[in-house]
Amino acid sequence: MKTTISHLWSAGRLILVLQLIVSGTAKSGLTTSSLSQAGTSATPLRDGLLNPQTVEPITTEEFQALLKRWQGNVVLVNLWATWCVPCIREFPDLSKLQEQYGERGVKVIGISPDEPDALRTKVKPFVQERSPCFATYHSQEPDSEKFIAHLDPGFNGIIPTTYVLDRQGKLKATLMGRKTYEEFEAVVKPLLEATNDPLAGASAIELVRAAIAAHGGQAFHHPRSIQLKGRAVYHPLDGSPDILIDSLTITRLVPQASISARNPGGKLRVEAWVNGRLFFRQGYDGTKLWSEVGDQARPIAEYLQLDRHFGFGIIRFAETPGFVVERWADDEVEGRPAYHISITDLEKRRTDFWIDKETRLIHKVAFDTLSGHHERIYWPYDLKDEVKEARRVKLIFRGHTLFDVMWDTVTYNLDFPPDFFDPPADALLLRQTVGADEKAKVGRQK
Repeated sequence: MKTTISHLWSAGRLILVLQLIVSGTAKSGLTTSSLSQAGTSATPLRDGLLNPQTVEPITTEEFQALLKRWQGNVVLVNLWATWCVPCIREFPDLSKLQEQYGERGVKVIGISPDEPDALRTKVKPFVQERSPCFATYHSQEPDSEKFIAHLDPGFNGIIPTTYVLDRQGKLKATLMGRKTYEEFEAVVKPLLEATNDPLAGASAIELVRAAIAAHGGQAFHHPRSIQLKGRAVYHPLDGSPDILIDSLTITRLVPQASISARNPGGKLRVEAWVNGRLFFRQGYDGTKLWSEVGDQARPIAEYLQLDRHFGFGIIRFAETPGFVVERWADDEVEGRPAYHISITDLEKRRTDFWIDKETRLIHKVAFDTLSGHHERIYWPYDLKDEVKEARRVKLIFRGHTLFDVMWDTVTYNLDFPPDFFDPPADALLLRQTVGADEKAKVGRQK
């Protein structure tokens, strides 16, 4: 029966998609830095999940990058065509599978081999009419035969065919001909459960909750204020001798709502001193950003701007309506296994987090700024603390470690006088802003 209802796929089109699958699963995952860079040529700008009614053209290189990004999930690669009736009948079952198991780490990818010039005239209208709940792509590659024997020497040319890859990107099953939801589920469920890691199948939001719990639960999630005191070593960009910042204090009134990872929200005051002389001093009084930069810090004044630094705290607001929280391939930070997630706020600004698998504490944060790519390494933590804040933080801009920060004390929920966050008389007022709390309220009212 399968032979009569399935369509033999032309050899060239078949080989094309098999080539894509082989090239996408033969190597290890992307480096953490490339995952965080927006717009790289090897990574599709969209993965089809936010708007599954769209179809993206895709090359071998882009598809390889996509599969690597999705390692850590159970991935189904479904080969279909607009002229294939069994493929069309299979769409609802694959959509149901994505809906039912997506939060546990299932990703369905549809690949159409229709003619390259059919993307606009056939493939896109076809997908828009059926609205599958999974990512759909239209291959843009010339035919090739060199990978078919390596992947599946016994392939008989039938479509639909679905390839099932485990969390490590290894091919675990080849499902030829139309399959039902129950048949897909029977293959997927053991792969989701085949791990000793209790968070292996966790959704991105579940990983956020696990990290918040590890950091101190409610005390970390909704503090009134945080004050950190310590020291730092400044490593100049020009290679001149390091400078010891012998007094560094960050004091923050934590916002209770936020729509932007780059807006300080609440109130903030940062002071850095070298041998009694001002290195820099900055703040946010709830409406105005202000700054004072000493002579030694002037070469890096651009990097000191506050909107180049905020990102870590947005994890407290990951469940804000409209935020997009995604899980990516598991990774390592400084040799330690880590879960990798991203949080995209209402201003479409993405922040990547790497959560240590053993402690579930945040080990790394990365995001793009107007001054280039920024990364922070948070390690080690004092695990005896009730609320976990890293005792050392490395601030990395464009691959250069600009600051090594060592915190001596971290204090939560102190009270401060109303004028504590006001700008000094000689401070430079950078711009007038609307506080994150007010922005969030406006957003909710809309």
